[in-house]
Amino acid sequence: MSVTATDVYDDVLKAPNTYRQQRRSVFTLYVLSILVMVALFDWLLNKQYQQEIKAAESRITARANVVTEWAKGIFALKWTSSFWANRNIGVTRDI
Repeated sequence: MSVTATDVYDDVLKAPNTYRQQRRSVFTLYVLSILVMVALFDWLLNKQYQQEIKAAESRITARANVVTEWAKGIFALKWTSSFWANRNIGVTRDI
């Protein structure tokens, strides 16, 4: 059986289809990897945001507790000084 011209070039003619399929596969893989990367960054940024919100709430609560204790201390000191002045000096104060 002799080799014809079409048999010789048959592989060459099929090459563009294979090339196109490989190109399409690589492009699909590229798009999927970009989507996975975007989803990962979104998840990480969301977790960091939630962590920052919790930290801010924690700082606000701590600050409120400090102010509350400071106010309690001021009122206790005021009551103690009024009690001491009333007892030792005899000063009466109408409140």
